[in-house]
Amino acid sequence: METAVRLPRGADVIYDVVMEDTAHAPVALLSATSVVRRSDRTAWQNFDQELVILDVPTRILLGVNTVGGLVWDRLDGQRPLGEIARAIADEYQQSADQVLQDVLSFVQDLAKRGCVEYMG
Repeated sequence: METAVRLPRGADVIYDVVMEDTAHAPVALLSATSVVRRSDRTAWQNFDQELVILDVPTRILLGVNTVGGLVWDRLDGQRPLGEIARAIADEYQQSADQVLQDVLSFVQDLAKRGCVEYMG
């Protein structure tokens, strides 16, 4: 099963992540105040305008375009997800509420796969 996460910008797709469905332990439900960081079990590299994340233990590659990469870059364990979403909403002139929901969904999928860790 594949999961696609999309953040719309008018009729355009700002990012589209397709991930192979894998079984990981349940994670905490995330909110705007949640702080998350990239997991030590991942490695990543930018290629053109896409980011590729490698989940090292499972050897699964995740492809993320520019805006998904912006979210990933900001998952430093310091900023709440709401702050990250607001910055992206401002940059792309989108609804903050919609961007927050998309960011939460995206990060929740990453968390289910063990690519990020909940800090609080």
